[in-house]
Amino acid sequence: MRKHLYPPFAIRHRMLIKSVKLHNIRSYTHQQIDFPDGSVLLAGDIGAGKSTVLLAIEFALFGIKSGELSGESLLRHGTKEGSVELTISIDGKEIKIKRALKRTKDSVKQDSGYIVIDGTLTEGTAIELKSKVYDLIGYPQSLISRSKDLIYRYTVYTPQEEMKQILYEDKDSRLDTMRRVFGIDKYKRIRENAISYARELRTRKKELMAKTFDLEDKKHRLITNETELKALAIKLESIIPRLSAITQEIESKKCMIEEARAKTKELSIIERELAHVSTKRNGLLEERKRNVEDLARLAEEITKLEKEASETADLAVIRKSIKDIEDSIQIIERNRRLVSGRLSEFTSLKRASEEVKEKIGRLLRCPTCEQAVGEEHKELIRAREDEKICSYDETIEKILAEESKLKKQAEDAKAALTAKRAEEMAAQAAALKAAQLKEKKEMSAKLLAKQETLKAEIEHLNLKQKDLMARADQNKGIEERWGKLEKEYTALLENEKLYQIQKESVTVKMDNLEAQIALLKKETAEKSEFMKQALRISEIEHWLSEGFMNLTTVMEKHVMAQIHAEFSRFFTEWFSLLIADDLMTVRIDDEFTPIIEQNGYETAMSNLSGGEKTSVALAYRLALNKVLNDMIGHIRTKDIIMLDEPTDGFSGEQLDKVRDLLDMLECKQTIIVSHEPKIESFVDSIIRITKEEHSSRSG
Repeated sequence: MRKHLYPPFAIRHRMLIKSVKLHNIRSYTHQQIDFPDGSVLLAGDIGAGKSTVLLAIEFALFGIKSGELSGESLLRHGTKEGSVELTISIDGKEIKIKRALKRTKDSVKQDSGYIVIDGTLTEGTAIELKSKVYDLIGYPQSLISRSKDLIYRYTVYTPQEEMKQILYEDKDSRLDTMRRVFGIDKYKRIRENAISYARELRTRKKELMAKTFDLEDKKHRLITNETELKALAIKLESIIPRLSAITQEIESKKCMIEEARAKTKELSIIERELAHVSTKRNGLLEERKRNVEDLARLAEEITKLEKEASETADLAVIRKSIKDIEDSIQIIERNRRLVSGRLSEFTSLKRASEEVKEKIGRLLRCPTCEQAVGEEHKELIRAREDEKICSYDETIEKILAEESKLKKQAEDAKAALTAKRAEEMAAQAAALKAAQLKEKKEMSAKLLAKQETLKAEIEHLNLKQKDLMARADQNKGIEERWGKLEKEYTALLENEKLYQIQKESVTVKMDNLEAQIALLKKETAEKSEFMKQALRISEIEHWLSEGFMNLTTVMEKHVMAQIHAEFSRFFTEWFSLLIADDLMTVRIDDEFTPIIEQNGYETAMSNLSGGEKTSVALAYRLALNKVLNDMIGHIRTKDIIMLDEPTDGFSGEQLDKVRDLLDMLECKQTIIVSHEPKIESFVDSIIRITKEEHSSRSG
């Protein structure tokens, strides 16, 4: 039974291509191409755009690939965007995949796209779509990061020049390609990784062994330190009771000192308070003496003020009279201003009449009608103006008399105001004396009340002074006793300090030893663990070097032998079908290099005719397809194969044999790109591709 290189899955779900839509892809502007089942020929002249259709299908499935299928090589020149929409069926279920291209300033980028499954549209980035497609067609997810989709390129579609390229590569490159195609390069990577890991293990083992060189010395030091720690523990047990007794005596002395200190502090407080009471009592006595003197002085001042403030005028009445006089003066002054205004008015009128008389005497012609002015008319005007002047003089005389009267009234009122202001000042002085008298009497009353308060406070301080002096007598000699206790306490502290130093010295030594012991235990444990790890690593490294790597080599040879046998059988069989020449045979050597023998002698590919070279390449390509499809059990592209110009240089007889070869493949869908007219006779469907004015189309 044939073994598979990948875990087997149910393979009934096979993929077929239904249609592809190209928008601004190479020479296509807008074109949809439908693909029926069976064999399909994309026919057309060289350069018509046949291979573009196959590249567009690959782009829709996997996106652009660095070094293999670039956006610049797909997007039509002069356009900013393009897209490919591929419709496939898997187990009868229709799936649409769309990818887009967008031209940027410097390059052509792959835009986001979508997949439609069961009517549900799912958008995604280029890598997300690729991952989804891999799931749909059963390709391993581990191959997504590869720049070339190896399984697709060698089972479904291989550009003819790429197939010839693998034949002309050196044997190491060809063998490496075959390893990657069949997925058995993993054995080589496993061995390389195993060698690298074994090297790392040996390095790690040396590092671990270097860490265990002083393990025995550490164990010896651990035993020595533990013995010394026990001796120190015995010494510490003898120091602790003596130190405890001294500590208890110190606490007793400390309590006695605290009691003496408290009494000494109390005595100090009493003495300070006694001094404060004495100072305050003397201050009160002095204040009381000053108050007696102040009371005598106030009595004299009160008697004097009572005499001076006996007659006081009514200040409010005086101020009302002043206000009345000031109002009268304002009225008089306002009337004077009115009279002065009238005097000015009538004086101006008199002056105007005199000017008219003077002007009429000099006037010869009227300035309005320019007629001569006679003496009779002038006399009439003079008489009229004289009458006005007389009237004005009488009015002015009356106004002057009134003005003189008002002036006399103003002078009298101002004299009366001056007299009243003098009365106001005298009344204010008397009122001030009365206020001072009231203030002095209030001060005298307050001093008398203060004297009574001082008398009571002095009596209270006398009693307090007597009490404090009695309490001070009770604490005599306490300072001397306190000093004696302090000396005894200091001696005990010195003794305690000596024992404490001994205890701390022993404790520090014990702590150091315990830390050293803990560290030594940790180090010996770690070094013992390092030793175990080194031994374990040694076992693993031996197993990798002597067992595992040999096993992978055997497994790889077994798989390669299986592949080689199948590959060689199909390659030989199909080449013999294409070249019916008993004198020419082919086989595959251990490096998958095609060996060609002609007339019993090996010959190079370069010595073959064009048709023979194409036969070798086609047989190699189809053998690779057959073995890959048989050995990778779970892929869903087994029913599709695309052949790009597979008959270059073929004779008519060889073209007929291609038909037999395609029948042997038993693919449900075969897409052939060719400009050979004879192929049209043995395919089920023909799609003709034409190109006009740089634009391709199908029809």
